[in-house]
Amino acid sequence: MAKNRKKTGDRSRKRRRHVWHSRDFAAVLALPERLAEYLRLLLHLSKAQWDFCLDRIRQEHEVETAWRAIEGNEEKTRRCTIAYREWSKSKGPGKGWRRFAAPCEELKIVQRAILNRFLLAIPVHFARHGGQRGASILSNAAQHVGAKGVFAVDLINAFPTVTRARVRANFRKPLAFALRQFSGVAFSCASAELRNKVGQAKDNDARDRALTSILQYDVDAMVEALCDLLVLRDRLPQGPPTSPRILDIVAMQMDQAIWRICHEGSSTFQRFTYTAYVDDLTMSSDDEIPEDLREAILNVIREHGFVPHTREDKTKYYSPETGEVAVVTGVVINRDGRLTMAPRKVNQIRARLHHFLALPTWDEQALGVVAGTLGFVRQVYPEKCPSKLRIPVAQAETRIAAMRAGRAEAALAVPLPTDIEPEVVKTAEAPTPASAAGGNGEEPKAKARKTKAKKGTAKRGAKAKGPKEAIAPVAPPPVTV
Repeated sequence: MAKNRKKTGDRSRKRRRHVWHSRDFAAVLALPERLAEYLRLLLHLSKAQWDFCLDRIRQEHEVETAWRAIEGNEEKTRRCTIAYREWSKSKGPGKGWRRFAAPCEELKIVQRAILNRFLLAIPVHFARHGGQRGASILSNAAQHVGAKGVFAVDLINAFPTVTRARVRANFRKPLAFALRQFSGVAFSCASAELRNKVGQAKDNDARDRALTSILQYDVDAMVEALCDLLVLRDRLPQGPPTSPRILDIVAMQMDQAIWRICHEGSSTFQRFTYTAYVDDLTMSSDDEIPEDLREAILNVIREHGFVPHTREDKTKYYSPETGEVAVVTGVVINRDGRLTMAPRKVNQIRARLHHFLALPTWDEQALGVVAGTLGFVRQVYPEKCPSKLRIPVAQAETRIAAMRAGRAEAALAVPLPTDIEPEVVKTAEAPTPASAAGGNGEEPKAKARKTKAKKGTAKRGAKAKGPKEAIAPVAPPPVTV
């Protein structure tokens, strides 16, 4: 019996864990043609842009299906190589890895259209500063200037924590509101079948229910298609331009709960301030923040599906008792109200600039990275940079200015094309009216200006010499008959 139990135990230990696989891009490829057309019109996409994106997605889907058909790959996770480019970056010794997934160019065009035409229309909490126009880490840190106690919280893997179900739940109502402009239009065959119920309705209530069912069918199909375009393996990837905005939308209820705690805890003698920048949450007060209030905020974060960091350098409380200056999103809030960079951030930027300055040439990507880094530095230090950044920043700015000046000169020095049509060459070499008349090639207007200038010079010279002597008129010769 003991041997049998041991064998049974060994079998249970060797039993393979069930691996669940997502079906990426299945809904958008199965989207009806009419429904895809109205989605394209809603996003202001041309048919070529939409077709190119679907072709790239279809290639990825075919490669994934063929790879799954190979024996032994059923329970493995394949990294996409067509629709997304994935890589990992170490967070530091013993701190794990941060995974990125950059979409291909065709998919990125569609994602930017979704961001500009749909996601930006969905409201987020006013305490959010990430992904907002006119907001940055400086505006986020400026809200806590003069605070006595600052409580900063960082979320662990905030983007992968957002699942496809959460994205779907937050998209359904806004998309239903946007699709009301297409009300009464049968998008697909299933919608046409549901539309028959409208004609069979006996009263207005039944008709409204039938129209609602039609709209709900279309909304569900389009929401699944949008999720396919924005989510990878049923998780929110870090890399697409839409992920920060989606995170802000999903975190709306959490922001409301945290702000409610800060508002209820405020009084005439103490005021609390709450801001959020992507996955960095900050609460400050003009007095000490009680420990039970900080614990209540951490519980709210856990209740809404996010995980706060447990490391001391990620979730930290700054106060005069700790003797440390508050650091919010990498910006140091000094006692006198100045905003400066943390020493670690300064060293990172200097190393980055030294790396790019050592390269002999810069391509478009390198030029964009350097220009963005310099813009951030000048945003924090508009006049005088720290001593560590003074030389590399000046060298990078000089190099960018020289590159732009060289491009401008090259654009002005572009030679005329040699393959010009004969009629164009003949027109270009045709003589001017003045040269045709035997002149020196000057145009009539320029010649008239020169003549007028000479006359003016002669008049001024005559006035300087004085009046001329009168000349007696000459009598005409006699006429003989």
